[in-house]
Amino acid sequence: MGKVNAAMATQIAIEHFAPNRILHNGIAGGLKERISHTDLVVATDLAYYDVRKVQMESLFPFCSCFPTDKQLSKVLL
Repeated sequence: MGKVNAAMATQIAIEHFAPNRILHNGIAGGLKERISHTDLVVATDLAYYDVRKVQMESLFPFCSCFPTDKQLSKVLL
């Protein structure tokens, strides 16, 4: 689907349903050997994998990663 289509679908859902939180289901972040196929990995922050860090920091949004909701992370753990 791609991140552009995912962003558009998310924006439509936000405008239509006005959710308080959004959960993302993906495959990134679980690269440790001790993590199994069906394990849940709760992120503390998110980053683009296909954009250089210096580019993210020097251009909008001027950061290399985005923090997740700490309260929601506690609930998921």
